[in-house]
Amino acid sequence: MVRFRLVVLGAVLSLVVLCSGLAQKLPDMGVQPPRPCFCEDPAQSCVLDVAFSPDGGMILTGGDAMTARLWDTQTGHLLRTLTGHTDTVRSVTFSPDGQMILTGSDDKTARLWDTQTGHLLRTLTGHTDIVTSVAWSFDGTLLLTGSSDHTARLWAVPDGQVTQEFQGHTDLVRHVAFVPDQRSVVTSSNDATIRRWDMATGREQQRFTGHTAPVSSIAVARDGNSLLSGSLDSTARYWDLATGEQRLMVDLRGAILAVALAPTSTYMVPVGMDRTIRVWDVATGREVRQFAGHQCPLNGVAIAPDETLIVTSSADTTTRVWDVATGQERYHLTP
Repeated sequence: MVRFRLVVLGAVLSLVVLCSGLAQKLPDMGVQPPRPCFCEDPAQSCVLDVAFSPDGGMILTGGDAMTARLWDTQTGHLLRTLTGHTDTVRSVTFSPDGQMILTGSDDKTARLWDTQTGHLLRTLTGHTDIVTSVAWSFDGTLLLTGSSDHTARLWAVPDGQVTQEFQGHTDLVRHVAFVPDQRSVVTSSNDATIRRWDMATGREQQRFTGHTAPVSSIAVARDGNSLLSGSLDSTARYWDLATGEQRLMVDLRGAILAVALAPTSTYMVPVGMDRTIRVWDVATGREVRQFAGHQCPLNGVAIAPDETLIVTSSADTTTRVWDVATGQERYHLTP
């Protein structure tokens, strides 16, 4: 199996062994991997990424069952399963109009799917290692992928041609995102940096430094003014995208594996080794709500477009939908 290399401190090694099968993807670091935190029933699978459709009517999940699944947000019922990847599905997203889906996998490919039928439309090949993250441009014409091969690539829709490659990170690219200006993209890496790139030239425009460990997740504000990042150094940081100035930092006292920023940028949700979902007010930097229920670290989070729901996935193999107003769990997503 392809190895998913993570640069981590010994004390944080447990976070990479989040699900069944992922332990085999660790390189030999001379350390015995800890006991995984997951249900040992082989019928169970772990969801690694989650996303809401642009209209909020569907939830998309991807994980180590080599599939992506589409769910009805209101009922929690499974609508369809997307099959075709030959290894773990690590990242999922919708097109801006919700008509297509993009997935990235440990099989080194990204794939385009028809949302309504679940049919595979195109397979994007070229990365030489795991596709760790995928994103769709705001105008729907471009795709962005990040990989363990240390690069990010820009692809045209619908022909799937590579239009740009971004090189410069000294370790695997963990997460990628478009900036609403349609001229730049942002990547985060295990090299502990966040970088902004010019889409036309492929050159690095800006570097955000301050994290002291791999930057696992990023989210760009819809207005293009701010950037949220989460790191294995246990901090979530909120940056001014124009100046690179850090506006806010919160410490979760445990590695952060995923972050989500509300569409209006009013609140943020970083999740990870701390099994609690904590909602933070961006303006004040204060924690305003907690959700509890997961039994293991969380590895995925998304906020509904209307900001009323949050979906989280965990190494306990559950995916849960939460009511933001009440803090109550609405339901589990169960295949």
